[in-house]
Amino acid sequence: MHRLIAFVLAPVVGGIVLFFFWSGQRAVVLVTPSAPIVATPTPIEEEESEEPTPAVPKKAPPAKPWQRVDRCLWKTDRWNDGDSFHVITGDAEREIVARLYFVDTPEAETAYRDRLDEQAGYFGITPEQATAIAHEAAAFTAQRLAEPFTVWTRWRAALGRSALGRVYCIIIDSTGDDLGEALVRNGLARIYGTRTALYDGRNSRAYLARLQELQEQAEREHRGAWRFAR
Repeated sequence: MHRLIAFVLAPVVGGIVLFFFWSGQRAVVLVTPSAPIVATPTPIEEEESEEPTPAVPKKAPPAKPWQRVDRCLWKTDRWNDGDSFHVITGDAEREIVARLYFVDTPEAETAYRDRLDEQAGYFGITPEQATAIAHEAAAFTAQRLAEPFTVWTRWRAALGRSALGRVYCIIIDSTGDDLGEALVRNGLARIYGTRTALYDGRNSRAYLARLQELQEQAEREHRGAWRFAR
């Protein structure tokens, strides 16, 4: 009886073993084909950079409205020059360093040699001549602001090494003349620097066009730095 059962089951068990054996062989063929697997190249623009991702710049704060400060006083200081100088505000409670919008006078300090060379190149003069113009511009500004004057500012911080608040301004002297325009008109400043829409509604392009006219006039009349120009 036992021999009969073994005789009947043997072909069945053998078939099952044979089935799994061939199934395993087929699975190997599917997973590891004879042809090599070639990965699809990733476009360069989609590759991840090893450099740190730059931070998303924050939105600039809205510009402050123009503020007019009357009866301001020019204050003597070692570092005053034609376009940047110490000011006592009209209420006599605050001292600031005013930096003019739109214009730039040469540096009197030879320590800023690279900047002085650049300024001299603008006028086509030597650094030594530019230094002379720097002193003329500083004296010109001091004379123009000998009487109380008006400061227009949006309190935008200007770069610099002063420990005081340094802010961009437009200065109107006691005669009603714009100091920046006066410096350009007399050949003591170049058209250069931070720009802004003006307090009287003019945009920067209109103001720059006005400065360009004054500069061309100064050049024709050989005023200030233009008297040295080659």
